[in-house]
Amino acid sequence: MTIIVDGVVEELVTQGVNSLVRIVSDNVTLVRGINSEIKDLTSDIQMFNARLVEASKNPRANDHQVLRLIVNKFRSVVNEAEDTIADYVVLKKKHGNNLFLKSLDKTPLCGKVNGYASEIQSIRRKMNAIRQEHEQELQYLMQYEIKDQDKAVKTFHQAGPTVEKNEVFGFKKDLEDLKARLLEASDNFIVIPIVGMPGTGKTTFASMLFEDLSILNNLVRIWVPVSKWCDRKQKFISIIYQITKSTEDLTTKSEEMLKDTIQTLLKDRKYFIILDDVWERKDWDSLQTAFPKNMNGSRVLVTTRHDNVIDSTWKSHNLEKLSDDDGWLLIKNNVFGTEGCSDKLLEELGKKIARKCKGLPLALVVVAGILRKCITSTDWQQVADNPLLEINRENQSYHEIVKMSYNDLPNEKLKNCFLYFASFPMGHEIAI
Repeated sequence: MTIIVDGVVEELVTQGVNSLVRIVSDNVTLVRGINSEIKDLTSDIQMFNARLVEASKNPRANDHQVLRLIVNKFRSVVNEAEDTIADYVVLKKKHGNNLFLKSLDKTPLCGKVNGYASEIQSIRRKMNAIRQEHEQELQYLMQYEIKDQDKAVKTFHQAGPTVEKNEVFGFKKDLEDLKARLLEASDNFIVIPIVGMPGTGKTTFASMLFEDLSILNNLVRIWVPVSKWCDRKQKFISIIYQITKSTEDLTTKSEEMLKDTIQTLLKDRKYFIILDDVWERKDWDSLQTAFPKNMNGSRVLVTTRHDNVIDSTWKSHNLEKLSDDDGWLLIKNNVFGTEGCSDKLLEELGKKIARKCKGLPLALVVVAGILRKCITSTDWQQVADNPLLEINRENQSYHEIVKMSYNDLPNEKLKNCFLYFASFPMGHEIAI
């Protein structure tokens, strides 16, 4: 079973912690007798939950098996604490508050109170054991998140995409069509979604438009990499830095202040913004509020794998896959450069590999990187037998794309279906 760790922490564990806190706060007059034990336990649980939530925000948390174990252990402790404290509150209500205190010297009731105190202490020991046992893993995940944020701060000033420059194969007609739309004689604000499945080269294609000098006249150019984990505030800061080239620390400003700043900076200007790799409608909705819909001929280009991310009122451009011939040209260019391929056997195997990559530029580029390290035709033959097996190994960038797509599937049934079909060899006919 696949668990989205961040969702589990937010929806299940945190809800349990909040429920526990409510029980204590709503019955503050009823926890006398063992109130110090209950308060200490509640404090420990809240503190650990805060650390767990922070660790779960790490983009790699979903693949961290130990974190899943920690979540399950913690959830069990929270449930046990909630049940024990609730039972204790019921006991207090049953005997009445004042009478309860007076009757503590009665052996049966005193024994029950001591029993609850022992249970609370036992739960707290379990809580401390979890914290001590898994401190290193949580610290690692939290530090990774900090490093990611530091890295993001360093890239706020980035004024364009970072992609490998490859000669254009198969995109010529797409480039002509998009340039015509971007340069059309209209002062209207226009949004152009570029839609394509993972690996079709949307980012590379958008970067070609971004760098094209013929569309840069009097334009403010802004490149915003969005991806699956969109931090709205971070993106706003990046946009402001790209416009102003300022070194001012903007991290203390609110999102609303940053949004208003962008609106002010762009309202009288003609701008060209690329939002690269937008996964969800909510991310588009939250970012586009900062872009003034002026009549200066401004353009916003959005690359996305989903055609429902942008309003259907904006005409999308679907980026198709490369032909087999263009696929081979892309492989040949990346492996042999300007010298070309003079070996007929390698050319035959290369064309076979290109066909099996189904016209996906990312797959073609990754497999070309593998072929550059192949010394003999036997090595090429091994790749040609199953190129997707080679490019989906964990040390290849394509593996991350496939994994992200799998994690993005909306429910467990689709994920199981994905894994089921993955067990069949490519091209295998599946009987229904």
